[in-house]
Amino acid sequence: MTLPSPCARCGAPTTGQSHCPKCGAPLGSAGLAPPQTSVQLPAPQVSAPIAPPQVSQLAPSVARKRSRRGPSLQAMIIWLMVAGAAVVIAVLLLVAQSGPAPTEVELAGPSAEPEASAEPPPKIWVISDALVDAKTRARAWHEDATLVQVSATGARAGLVDLSQGGVIEHVFGVPSRVALPGNPVGVTVYVVRTTVEDTSAAEVARPGALIAAEPTCTGQEAWSKAVAAGLNRERPASLEYRHEAREGRGLWLVSQQDEPDADGSAPSAAKLTRRVDGQSCAIVRR
Repeated sequence: MTLPSPCARCGAPTTGQSHCPKCGAPLGSAGLAPPQTSVQLPAPQVSAPIAPPQVSQLAPSVARKRSRRGPSLQAMIIWLMVAGAAVVIAVLLLVAQSGPAPTEVELAGPSAEPEASAEPPPKIWVISDALVDAKTRARAWHEDATLVQVSATGARAGLVDLSQGGVIEHVFGVPSRVALPGNPVGVTVYVVRTTVEDTSAAEVARPGALIAAEPTCTGQEAWSKAVAAGLNRERPASLEYRHEAREGRGLWLVSQQDEPDADGSAPSAAKLTRRVDGQSCAIVRR
């Protein structure tokens, strides 16, 4: 039994006719209107959660190719830094083992008597230079060593010719209390003596010694002031610097033996002495 089908144009039922009985529209080749079909919408799909991407391992062939490329640039830099450090350490160890060439003092070893000079001193000394040398020796004896006295014989123009019998002595002491000029030092003093043979030093008992301020008026200047005040320029003189309690300051005492009489008789024991301020170089009258 043939079921009626609707006309595609007007929807009137038809039963095998070639044209629609209502609107006359031609029907399909079999005399039927095309059957109606229902449209099925696809059901909504719920997508599964996206898994994080996975890094696949390199294929064996790729791994072999990369292994043939050698170490990376970073590895080469680290290797070069390690090699450079090793070279530097080796050089430093070599230098440390070789060490500096031994000096003359190291070869000679510690001196049993550091106060004595290994070589004779210069024949002619500037008095002020001798003070600097003696002070260095005294500070090795005691760190608080302070000047007490300077004396020189055979001085001409502030110079002492050791080859002509001249002698220079410097005396130092350790303050008994505050190191101020005029204050006493301990009984034991340190005497640095320079002759033509050598420079030696020894501890000597000298009670009552007083601290003397280091002179700013040099031995040369004191000699020149004394000559200007009447001493003979052509004759040797003796110089002594010490603290004078009466004046309360350090003075240079520049002295010469009295000259022979006009008849050639021996000179008297009297000395001509000029006193010169150790700081200002001014002549000090009694």
